[in-house]
Amino acid sequence: MRSISLRTWIGLLLGSVVLLTFLIVGCVLLIYRLPQIEANLRSHMQIRAESVANLLDYYTAGIEAQLRPLAGFSREHPKNELHEYLEALVHNDGDFEAVFMITPDGRVQGVGLPDKSRAAGRTLYGADFSQNPFFRELKDSAEGREGKVHALWSDRNLSILTGKHAVGVAMSTGGRIIIGELSLDRVLDMLSQSVDDSDSVISIIDRRGQWLSSSRHDAPGMYFNYAVLPSFLAIVSGKPLPQYEDFLGQRLLIGGVLSSRLNWVISSAAPAGWDIVEYRMTVGLVLAGFVGALLLSFALAPAGANYVVKLVQPLINHSHRIAGGDYPQEWPRPGMIRELNRLSGDLRRMVNAMRSREAALRQNEQKLETIFHASPAAMLVADARQGFRVLDVNAAWSHEMRRARADVLGLDSDMLGVWADEADRDRFSAILGAGGVVEDMEAWLMRGDGQRALARISARIAQIGDERLLLVTLVDITEQRRIEQQILQLNAELEERVAERTEALSMSNDELEATVENLKLTQKQLVQSEKIASLGSLVAGVAHELSTPVGNALMATSTLADCLRNFSARKDAGMRRSDLESFLEVVGSACDISERNLHRASELVGSFKQVAVDQSSDQRRRFELAEVVREIILTLQPTLKRTPYRLETDIPAGLMLDSYPGALGQVLTNLINNAILHGFAGRDHGCVRISASADDDGFVELRVGDDGCGIRPEDQPRIFDPFFTTRLGSGGSGLGLHISHNAVTRVLGGVISLVSGTGEGALFSILLPQVAPRPEKVAPA
Repeated sequence: MRSISLRTWIGLLLGSVVLLTFLIVGCVLLIYRLPQIEANLRSHMQIRAESVANLLDYYTAGIEAQLRPLAGFSREHPKNELHEYLEALVHNDGDFEAVFMITPDGRVQGVGLPDKSRAAGRTLYGADFSQNPFFRELKDSAEGREGKVHALWSDRNLSILTGKHAVGVAMSTGGRIIIGELSLDRVLDMLSQSVDDSDSVISIIDRRGQWLSSSRHDAPGMYFNYAVLPSFLAIVSGKPLPQYEDFLGQRLLIGGVLSSRLNWVISSAAPAGWDIVEYRMTVGLVLAGFVGALLLSFALAPAGANYVVKLVQPLINHSHRIAGGDYPQEWPRPGMIRELNRLSGDLRRMVNAMRSREAALRQNEQKLETIFHASPAAMLVADARQGFRVLDVNAAWSHEMRRARADVLGLDSDMLGVWADEADRDRFSAILGAGGVVEDMEAWLMRGDGQRALARISARIAQIGDERLLLVTLVDITEQRRIEQQILQLNAELEERVAERTEALSMSNDELEATVENLKLTQKQLVQSEKIASLGSLVAGVAHELSTPVGNALMATSTLADCLRNFSARKDAGMRRSDLESFLEVVGSACDISERNLHRASELVGSFKQVAVDQSSDQRRRFELAEVVREIILTLQPTLKRTPYRLETDIPAGLMLDSYPGALGQVLTNLINNAILHGFAGRDHGCVRISASADDDGFVELRVGDDGCGIRPEDQPRIFDPFFTTRLGSGGSGLGLHISHNAVTRVLGGVISLVSGTGEGALFSILLPQVAPRPEKVAPA
């Protein structure tokens, strides 16, 4: 398609807009005005025809008025008076050519003729008119109208006096018939003179469709039978006239009317369409206006085009630079046209976006190229439109195929020569041609060093822009197939070995089941041993704790016995008052020491007895939590005294539980011992804190926490497992927390959880119901 300049296009556009606008306006004007001109002319034709018909009716009415006095003459009037009146009607300048007075039987009674025809009048007296068609028509129409004047006009006929065409008018009254004969030429000349000369033609046609006269002497159709024309038939029948009349090869606008007396058709015709002067003038004015608009648009359009081009030219220059890859930094200043300003802003944003996209595209190309060459999968890219010419291969392909990248670039599939078997190449081409995709096809390929390699090949044809590329990946499965063959051979051997060892495994399973039963029994025994060992440690501690108050009481008793023997020995020798006071002082001191130490021993024995009873049995009772915790701490004092660690409690008084104190004591003992043994390992200080609180739902939360080294996150999921310990071989059995977990969940009906972090200490939270569930309602572990 041939291109044009913006200036030319804008000039043509402006000119086209002006011309199209005027063309539309002109067409609308012509479409509206031209039919209006024809309608006005058609209406004018009708008015002219009606005017001529009215003139003809007026003229015929005057003729009738001249004959009416004759109808008033009676039969008794003398003939000379009748003759004089008839002569007066037909004087030389009159309208009549002849006037006849006829009796009812058709005899001429009197006749009036002009001077030039009076000699023939003598022969007309007594003539018989009874067979005259006009006479008979009048007589037939006058029947039943006696006493009334009745007038009848004839159509065109030949005069009996002159032999020319004439028109007759007859009146019947008083038993007489009066017939007046008028010259048709005189009537028509009178009508023609009354019509002004113009483009339209007034035609007078008789009732039989014969032409009588026209307003123009050169009008065609003098010998045409008008009775066949649609307009004539419409005028005669009183129907609407057709819009146009095609007459003798010309299209006419018709107006017409039927005269009331003569029944002549008065037709007014004027040319239609281009033959109308006003029609031609209107079209000419529109064409003149169109030509003027064309000249004006040719004069003004270049100036407007130059102005628009001047505004657009900076943007065009910038767009040329952008198309050439030169992105401008400076842009034209905003002008008056909003759309151009918006276009300039859009171009600026487009340039910025193109810069960003080109940078991103270059970066993506670098990434794709890096990924392509760094991919561990062997990949090849070829042009699918040029015989699969190699465009690029990556390092993995070069390594697998033992071919340098520079040696294969530009080679087609035939020159590449990688197929060990031509049948595989044909099969590859057939699959690729059928669907454009090859999935996991296995074929033998030839490497660059002459070795054969079995490869799994996948390929796909991709349309990237205008390029049609073939992407091929291959995986060397030679070693894989060799290993698979070895595996198949090994599987066959293994089946035999499995059959041999199945029997041995069956025997081993029986031995393992027995071993598992023994391990379960051993675990129960170890748990029981752990409980007994814990109770033994408790007994040893209490015994050590009892040794001090019992020893003190024994020492005070021994001192008192020695003092008593000395006092008895002095009694015989005589005593002084000072000896007695000294003896009493010693006795009081010894009794006080013995009482206090024995009381302490009694408390220790009572606490040990209660704790021992609780831990050695599953007795359920109602107890105060603070008192049970105090008794347990008291039994642990001998152990705590040998360590630098502190034990603190914060348990509100009056917190009652209906539960199993033995299981609770065992849990607290294990948690406190774990904190001393594991939490404070390698430390010279530490604190174990025991606290408790109750909620409104009937539960008590007992917390045992320390500020030791904490438990590693990887060990926390396993701390309640049996035999798990971080000090295996160093005195740890791994059963303490397992026993505590079972006691809390199975016996006490509670939940135990841990919150700890490395170096942040450990906090065990025990949530217990204040009323422990019955043994049958406790969920098994």
